[in-house]
Amino acid sequence: MDSKKGQASIENLAMVATIAAVVIPVILFVLSISTSQNSSFYQRHIYESMDILKRNIEEVYAFCPGERQFYVFLPQVLDNITFTNSSDRAMLTAIYTMDARQDSFSVPVNIVNSNSDDYKNISIAEPAGSNINHINGGGIVRVSVNCSVDSGTDPETISLNMVDMRYVK
Repeated sequence: MDSKKGQASIENLAMVATIAAVVIPVILFVLSISTSQNSSFYQRHIYESMDILKRNIEEVYAFCPGERQFYVFLPQVLDNITFTNSSDRAMLTAIYTMDARQDSFSVPVNIVNSNSDDYKNISIAEPAGSNINHINGGGIVRVSVNCSVDSGTDPETISLNMVDMRYVK
C-alpha cells in the first residue's frame, strides 16, 4: 500500500509541472504584449500632444501679433518639451522616459514668413530656468502661445513663445 501513495504524489507532481510549463510562458507572453501596447499608447499620445502644440504655434504665428491659450493632456512618462530655434527652423523637442530608457524626438514647426520684406528674424527665448518655451512633466497643461512684433531697436523681429501656465503666478 505504501507504493500507491508514492505513485499518487508523482502523478500530482507531473500534473502540476505540466500545467506550470504551459501557464508560465502564457503569462509571460501576455505581460510582454501588455507592456508593448502600453508603450505604444504613450508614444502615440505624446505624438498627438506634440501635434496639438505644433498646430497652435503655427496658427498663432500665422496671425501674428496674437495669443492663444489651450489645454493639452501630456502623459506622465513625459520629461519635458522644449520649443527652440534651430538654425533656420523652429523645433519642438520631446524627451520622455519609458521602460527605464530615455527617448526623444523632434517636430519641425513651420515658421516660414510670408511677409519676408517686413520681418526677417524670429526670436524664440531660451528656456534658461524659466517657464518660457519649456514644459516639464505630464498632466493637464494650460499652454499660452503668443506672437508679438518687437517695437524696440529692431522692428524686424517677431517674438514667438510658448508658456506653461502651471508655473505662472
